[in-house]
Amino acid sequence: MSKPDSKVPPVTATLHLVNKTPDHSRFAECLLAMGQGDYLLLMENAVVAVADCRHRLPPDTGFLVADARARGLGDEPSEKGPQPLEYADMVRLTDRFHRIVSW
Repeated sequence: MSKPDSKVPPVTATLHLVNKTPDHSRFAECLLAMGQGDYLLLMENAVVAVADCRHRLPPDTGFLVADARARGLGDEPSEKGPQPLEYADMVRLTDRFHRIVSW
């Protein structure tokens, strides 16, 4: 399973945690707020965006495997798409980023 890059991002980089479905306004607001060096983590209902071709996700995007499985979605890694992450990976992400925003 591919892990998020372990190097420390710039201090201004933000970890965005999204738990809303792609049709929710906060999901769209989050995508607009993404900046250079930011990472997007899809969790809870937001993981449906992985299977939704209408939404172009940033390159640095991951999704929680447990949430994808709970919604009947696959958890296979993709070369260009969001990467499947375990809870331990999420904890490592929260340690890497100085700024975290929950949407």
